[in-house]
Amino acid sequence: MKNKFRSNLIKNLLLFCITLIIFCILLEIALRIAWHNPYAHAKADHILWIRRHNPGLNLQLNRRAIDKENPRIKFEVDERSFIKPSKRFSDPDYNIVFIGGSTTECLAVTDSLRFHNIVSLELEKKGIKVNALNIGHEGNTMQDALNILLNHILIDPPDYIVLMHNCNDVGLLRFFPNYFTRMGWTVNLRSIQRWMAQILSGKIYSLGFVKQKIDYTLRIMAYDKAIDDKHHEKWLEFDERLVEIQSRIYKYRSRLESFIDICRNFDISPILMTQPLASFESETSPLWLEESLQIQFNGIIREVCAEKGAILIDLEKYIYNIELDIGKPNAFFYDEVHINDKGSVVYGKYIAERINEELENAKSQDAQKSTITLENDTSEIPNEP
Repeated sequence: MKNKFRSNLIKNLLLFCITLIIFCILLEIALRIAWHNPYAHAKADHILWIRRHNPGLNLQLNRRAIDKENPRIKFEVDERSFIKPSKRFSDPDYNIVFIGGSTTECLAVTDSLRFHNIVSLELEKKGIKVNALNIGHEGNTMQDALNILLNHILIDPPDYIVLMHNCNDVGLLRFFPNYFTRMGWTVNLRSIQRWMAQILSGKIYSLGFVKQKIDYTLRIMAYDKAIDDKHHEKWLEFDERLVEIQSRIYKYRSRLESFIDICRNFDISPILMTQPLASFESETSPLWLEESLQIQFNGIIREVCAEKGAILIDLEKYIYNIELDIGKPNAFFYDEVHINDKGSVVYGKYIAERINEELENAKSQDAQKSTITLENDTSEIPNEP
C-alpha cells in the first residue's frame, strides 16, 4: 500500500513538473509573439573592479626560489586594504599612501622590510610620525590608480600620495590601444563565481584550501607562460608595434596629469616616482618589458612633474647612480623589476630622505607665508575709550 502511494506521488510530481515546463514554454512563445520586451536588447550593469587586496587577507608565502635562507614570509592586509605594517601611530603627523603595481606591493619582501615601512621607521628617527600606507597590487596601471583614488582612498584622504606606475602601463598599451580593460565590464557568471569563491573561502575551510592552491597555481602558470616558446612568439609580434605605441603614450601622460589634479582638488599632495629597471633578465621577468619604452615613460613622469610643479622622486636616477651592482641577480632585484629585501631597504631610506626634504620645504614655505601675512596686516588697533 505504501509502495503504491509512493509510486503515485512520484508520478504526480513528474506530471506536475512536465506540465509546468510546457506551460512556461507556451507562455514564453506567446509573450515573444504578442509582447514588446523593453529589456530584450539591454545588457546587464557594468561593474568596476577596484584592484586592491581584500581586507583581512593573511597569506603565508614561500619565497624559497629567491631566498633559501629565509623562505617563509607573511603578507597581511588591514581592514582598509593597506598592506601591513600599516597604521603604526594613532595620532600621526602625516598619512602617506603608496600606490602602484607589484613593485610597490613587494609581495616577496619580508613584511617589516617593505619599503613603505622603512619610510615610516626612517622618518620616526627624525621625530616625524608617519603612517605609511601601501595599497600596491600586482598588475595595476595608471587607470587602476585613478579608480582606487576616486573610489577608495578619498574615503579618508591622506596628506600625501606617492605614485609609481610605469612598466604595467607599457605592457597594457602594447596589448591594447587604450585602458578599456580596466574600465569595468558587464556582470557575468565569472564575476559571480569570483565573489562566491571569495566569500565562501573564508567560511568553509576546505574551499579556502582549494582556493589557495588555485591562486598559487595560476601565479606559477603565469610565469610558465612567460618562458613558454609559443607565448614568446606571440610577444615577439608586439615588437613590430613599437611605432604604433607611440600614438598611445599620451593616454598614459594624461592619466598622470589627471591624477595630480584630482589629488590637489582634495588637498592631497601628489608625489611621483620613476621606476627603475634592472640590467638582467630572469625566468620571472615580464616579457612585455621593453627598456626603451621604460626609459621613455620615466621621462614622461619627469616632464609631467616639471610642468605641473609636482614633487618628483627620481628613483631610477638614484638607483643607477649609487654603487650597487644592479646587473647581478639578487644583489638588489630578484628579477628585472622586483626588488628583494636589500633593495627594499635602499628604496625606503632614499624615499624617506626625499619626503623629509619636502616636509622641511613645506614648513619653510608655511613660515614665510605667515611672515608675509603679518607684515601685510595694516589694520589699525582701535583707540581706547
